[in-house]
This record gives sequence, structure tokens and C-alpha cells, in this order.
Amino acid sequence: MRFHSVPAWVGLQGASLQVPGHGEVIVDVAYGGNLFVSAWAEHLEVELAPGNMAAVIDAAMAVRHAAADKLVVRSPETGDRYDIAAVSILDAPHHEQPALRNVHVFGPGLFSRSPGGTGAAARLAVMFARGEIFAGDDVVIESAITNGTFGAKVIGQERAGTRNAIVTEI
Repeated sequence: MRFHSVPAWVGLQGASLQVPGHGEVIVDVAYGGNLFVSAWAEHLEVELAPGNMAAVIDAAMAVRHAAADKLVVRSPETGDRYDIAAVSILDAPHHEQPALRNVHVFGPGLFSRSPGGTGAAARLAVMFARGEIFAGDDVVIESAITNGTFGAKVIGQERAGTRNAIVTEI
């Protein structure tokens, strides 16, 4: 089964965020159907592993609370402020590049076991904006919980209101 994402775009890239208990953390904020803040596990000093989900969720919630107060991203169509839907914690992939390993945390005790389609679309927007991937590159998206994978790629570019956006195939 394949689907095409809604236009995915970058709201903030490389933003500095003071996260209580973790210090300064560099994050990206992107939209792929929901607004995701992404941070690297190593910067939060947590191990992204199934047996360590309590610590991962705590770190993700600290990022979410800090981001909600400091990072403002507005809809490119309406100008309305978007609320952060989830935090993506990223880690080094097990597959060769280009690949992405992550877990998406939606709230206390709420995380996705799958690699996450909307979160993957958001992260591909960041990777594309940075020149880490190009249109047509096959990217392996890995779940840090189940080690399940799926493929994704950028299949097009378009405008989403005032922003450049990509369309992904998951």
C-alpha cells in the first residue's frame, strides 16, 4: 500500500531550545499532516530503545513543553498558530543512508509503534530542505520500537501558501 502525503514543509530549522533537564537542544519543526518537533536522542542523552520508553517519553514531553512556550509556527495558508502535535525523537538508523530511525511521542504514555507516516513526511521535508535527500531518493524509515520499516521518497514539490513544500510517497 502506498499513499501520498499532504504538502509537507519546514516551519523552523535548527532552532535552539532550552529544555529543562536537558539544556540547550537544537530542534527542527515541520508539518507533514501534523506539526512535529524533532530532536536527536543523543542531544537529549536518552537511548532510543523499546525498554527505555519511559525516559524517551519524559524527554519528548520536556521538549514539547519547552517548544510550546518558545517556538511559534503559523499556517502558511491562514497565518493561524499551529499547535505542536508530537515530538519525533531521532537516532542513527540501522540501514544505510538515506534512512531515518525514530519514535513519535504524542503525549504522556502515547507513542507510535510504527515508523509514522505523517512524522516521516515532516522529517523528509527537513532532510530535503537541507539537501540530505533529493526527489526520487528512496529513504528507509525505521521504527525504533518494533524495528519495522517502510519506504518513503519525495515525489514532487509545490507551494503550501507562503511556503515551499514537498509531497512524499510513503
